[in-house]
Amino acid sequence: MAARNRASDPLHGLIREVLSYAKSQTPKVVPDGAGRYFSAVSRLDYSSTMRSQFDRHELRHAVSEFRHLLPTLNRSVFAETDLDRLAAIASSFGVVLQRGTFEGPEGDTLRGFYVNDSTVIRQPMICLNIAHHRVSRAAAFWHEMGHHLTHEIFGGPAGRLNLTSTAGYYKRLTDPQEILADVVLALAGYPKAIAARMFRGSEGESGKSEIVLLVPKVRSYLDSITEFDCQRTSSQYERLNVLAGMIHIAKLRSTLLNEYGI
Repeated sequence: MAARNRASDPLHGLIREVLSYAKSQTPKVVPDGAGRYFSAVSRLDYSSTMRSQFDRHELRHAVSEFRHLLPTLNRSVFAETDLDRLAAIASSFGVVLQRGTFEGPEGDTLRGFYVNDSTVIRQPMICLNIAHHRVSRAAAFWHEMGHHLTHEIFGGPAGRLNLTSTAGYYKRLTDPQEILADVVLALAGYPKAIAARMFRGSEGESGKSEIVLLVPKVRSYLDSITEFDCQRTSSQYERLNVLAGMIHIAKLRSTLLNEYGI
């Protein structure tokens, strides 16, 4: 009975679709394990979780401050994926962009990090893991830039190292600094006019069926602005991480629109 229920689960079907072009398909183990993770994300009430961290005034004030430094944030799509151009953007804010591949057991999950510690480095630094897809790298860049903007506006613990991992996106919602960094990423990818067309009213009905309807729209949108194709990513693991990021940012952007009017 449980196997039939999983087979008919629309989220389970979506995971199978995402994996369908992989060279080494593992049709039972991977979707089952991934399904448990994505089910937890799809059921999570982002509205309540966000309200526990920020009230309407606080979050709208933070976004207003971000837009002092990035005037086109939430107005234009930040679709640049070229690393040299992203480095130029970082440089305009006094940030050095480093690129590399990360070794060790957690290297694959690490997207990048931000560090601002004058006792160690002369300038703030963003490091990106170039082993990932160019769109994933650009997303990590704007998340790390979100950390930098947050630090510039509100300050932060001296020497804090902000690591961005693909594991446990929903756990970021327990950390105000991670939320603000993801807010910058969400607004960079989905300015308000586009978000209103895609997400109006979707949070609050964001069960599994809503996620299954939303993800194809998000994938189509990403392809339209970046020529991004989830199926062209290199591995099953990467495809599932891309799907996790899509769900997380879509739910966050929906909450910003429907709960905070942003």
